[in-house]
Amino acid sequence: METAVRHPRPTSTPAPAVVMPPVVGAVRVGASLLAGLLALAVVRGAALTLGRRPAGLLFLGRHGGRAAQRAGLVAAVLTAARARRRVPAYWAATAGVRPWRAALGAGRLSAYLDALPVLDKRGYIDAHPLERRCLDGRLPERGVEVDESSGSSGRPYQWVRSRQELDEVERSLAVQAALQLAPRRHRRVVVLNCFSMGAWATGQSVSGALRHLGVLKACGPDADTALAAIDLVGPDVCYVVCGYPPFLDTLVRTAADRGVDLSGLELWGFVGGEGMTEVLRTRLERTFHRVFSAYGASDLDIGVAGECELTVALRRAAAGNPAFAEALFGRAHRLPMVFCYDPSTYHVETVTGTDGDELVVTVTRRLLSPRVRYAVHDAGGTLEHEAVRRLAREHGVVLPTRDQPRLPLLFVSGRADSTVSHMGANLYPEDVDTALGLLATDEPGLGLGAFCLGLADTDDGATVPVVHVETTDPSAATADTVRAALAGWLVAHNRDWAAAAEEDRRALAFDVRPVPPGTGVFAANAGRIKRRYVTHTTDEES
Repeated sequence: METAVRHPRPTSTPAPAVVMPPVVGAVRVGASLLAGLLALAVVRGAALTLGRRPAGLLFLGRHGGRAAQRAGLVAAVLTAARARRRVPAYWAATAGVRPWRAALGAGRLSAYLDALPVLDKRGYIDAHPLERRCLDGRLPERGVEVDESSGSSGRPYQWVRSRQELDEVERSLAVQAALQLAPRRHRRVVVLNCFSMGAWATGQSVSGALRHLGVLKACGPDADTALAAIDLVGPDVCYVVCGYPPFLDTLVRTAADRGVDLSGLELWGFVGGEGMTEVLRTRLERTFHRVFSAYGASDLDIGVAGECELTVALRRAAAGNPAFAEALFGRAHRLPMVFCYDPSTYHVETVTGTDGDELVVTVTRRLLSPRVRYAVHDAGGTLEHEAVRRLAREHGVVLPTRDQPRLPLLFVSGRADSTVSHMGANLYPEDVDTALGLLATDEPGLGLGAFCLGLADTDDGATVPVVHVETTDPSAATADTVRAALAGWLVAHNRDWAAAAEEDRRALAFDVRPVPPGTGVFAANAGRIKRRYVTHTTDEES
């Protein structure tokens, strides 16, 4: 069974090989280091004081962006240097690298990071035992929490975080959420956590963070439980519903089916785990006051970036203005999600892989298991705030300015390695390959060939995973057979999909599109010795 082409680990595009005289390089790097250390001290001192309140956080976001970016580079270098000293796995992964020599030779502090390898789950997590990825090569006896996620094999990955770093993340998320909720009508807040509960990181972290906002009810992705909580508390509060984007839609539909009137309630939505179309957001905001998304990953960090009024307005403008969208994101097949982030905490780089640009992140907070130049293989890039404002003016786009942060933005177009995220679970090409391989053995008459994955927008603004597959019997019955085989494999071998299916059977309602060999999206393979597979679904195909 053939599958989508694999993508090798991305590598940074090297800068021109200009070697500075040693003294000049040392002076330049030393000056950058000193300026960055000063900025880092100021930014972190301000974060410990002003950053603990929403108004202070907004002030820092509006006036501290440049200092935060300068601080972030130095913080990333210090984080990498510390990891090389204290983390056995990272020392092994960077053996033979001379980052300071590279920085001095280039006369740029950023060359220190450029010299370090880009790490990912396959090359770093799978290659080194858990304890060797921790500080000093050991797992502390107490003060540690473990959450998990499933990989392409279905074998759960375990992620460790110290209680100290979780407290820091939770405080930060709580202040950010309070800032977003500042315009609310009701002072009292009730949070309904409708993410998957149990061992998964998102549900745990949301509960830990948003309990600081007010009353917390952990519902899991169960619409009836959430509606029962609303009925219990009553209308005179601000409800914050947290979950995957499709769940908020399910909640609204279930309320209508049960005859529950949500129109008189103050509802806010905080979502994550997958992308969201502007069609879905617009429909949800007929019921919700506002719906904001956030970006993170279990193997990277929680709450790396978040939406605000500025990023939502930017994305909506791009959705209706193709020229503006191309100026921002290049020739993207789908409209990316757009977030703002704190560059002093997350140093984000863009590196070039086989399939385009990918995001690489260094987390500069003190982590039990540090992440330095780590890639989850999300396709995307970064945008400078001032550059975005300039492009908006050039294209006649008016963006909000009042009470908006002046921080850099990052955009995410999906996984560069063909992985598709849906309802909190990842659909990996390896899973599809295995399921279809078994089906081809059991049902040789189907004549199954190549496949490719993508996402399609449905008529109601939601998204659904699409599986294109070559077959000599491109019928509706074949589509049903492939869908059932894939669903059965995922539920049996991947805990994330099993949980998603238990919570909502629509999670497995994949859009399977059987076509004759060499037609449709596979037409480019005709006459080729080495097949090429597309990994996206265009709007026209949808």
